[in-house]
Amino acid sequence: MRAIARYDETGDRQTRLALQLLAQTFVRTNELIGAEWVEFDLDHALWTIPAQRMKMKTEHIVPLAGQAITLLTELKQISRGSRYVFPGRNRDKPISNNTMLFALW
Repeated sequence: MRAIARYDETGDRQTRLALQLLAQTFVRTNELIGAEWVEFDLDHALWTIPAQRMKMKTEHIVPLAGQAITLLTELKQISRGSRYVFPGRNRDKPISNNTMLFALW
């Protein structure tokens, strides 16, 4: 976790935030990468992942800790108006799974 916290020094800020949010929510990487802002209710600290994005095709509700809300607030500022929480180079698509795998490596 300390190495992830320092990831900005050598890597991308958005990738660091993705890794930190992954650790705080325990969702699968694909669910995190494909997250859209409409799925989040920050006022009630909930993330509702639609059934069609879940492996078991059942809606999944993730309670969000204060730290996760802080990360999401920072991500909102850097998402450049994309519908995705983690937009790729093309704002209309999310980052790739490899982005996070290479960061961990």
